[in-house]
Amino acid sequence: MNMDENGNLTARQRVEERLLRNKNTAFTWAAVLFWGAVSLVLDTIPSVNDSALDGGDIFALGAGAILLISSLAIFFGTGSRKGVMFRLILGFIFLCLGLGEFTDLNENIVVAGILAGIAMAIMLNVLKLRA
Repeated sequence: MNMDENGNLTARQRVEERLLRNKNTAFTWAAVLFWGAVSLVLDTIPSVNDSALDGGDIFALGAGAILLISSLAIFFGTGSRKGVMFRLILGFIFLCLGLGEFTDLNENIVVAGILAGIAMAIMLNVLKLRA
């Protein structure tokens, strides 16, 4: 890697180093972006476009599942726990929003699901820190 005159990495190189050092982070966000592309393609197919789900709902369901699986992989892994809470909260939000549109649930039920998921994520993080 090229360094500046003081021997420090440039800002771009620091970001690349941070992302590539943690393969789970790079893989997770690549999977979310890929799922976004798949959901856009699925939204253009007439048989899927006429169904109850649109591209945003398909994306929310898939991205929520990807983020939750990624956070569980970090949580039960042996490395750093950095980013688990963010992924759990974002995953629950995406999943509940997608399920709310998919099942036509009441908005209060979706918000209750999001809050319960966030509370569970916080409790899991506290329990894991004490163990």
